[in-house]
Amino acid sequence: MDMNDKRLPFEVPENYFEDFAARMDARLAEEMKSVQPEVETKGKRIDFRRLAALVASSAAVFAGLFVGGVGLMNMQQRVDNQVAEIVAQESYVDEMLEMMDIYHIELALADAEFVNED
Repeated sequence: MDMNDKRLPFEVPENYFEDFAARMDARLAEEMKSVQPEVETKGKRIDFRRLAALVASSAAVFAGLFVGGVGLMNMQQRVDNQVAEIVAQESYVDEMLEMMDIYHIELALADAEFVNED
């Protein structure tokens, strides 16, 4: 083919671009029917892919809430146990301090000299 030749080497069928959109719509509709089964239910179409995605996402949300709730309950139980342990330790320390004070008071009284004011 000569470089100065202005003719295009390919030919386009007549009305190719005018009919392109209609042909693509028909072709897509055929492909969608083979890929996505639709069931007529009282005049409504069910999209099974969307339904499956909705069910899967709902199950994931509920599973996350369940696992999160169980985790929070376990954490609360650990906190309650730690609080009970701290309270027990504080009671023990208070009791020991009280006993030490009584012991020191008894020692002080034993060493004290009492004067009779009669």
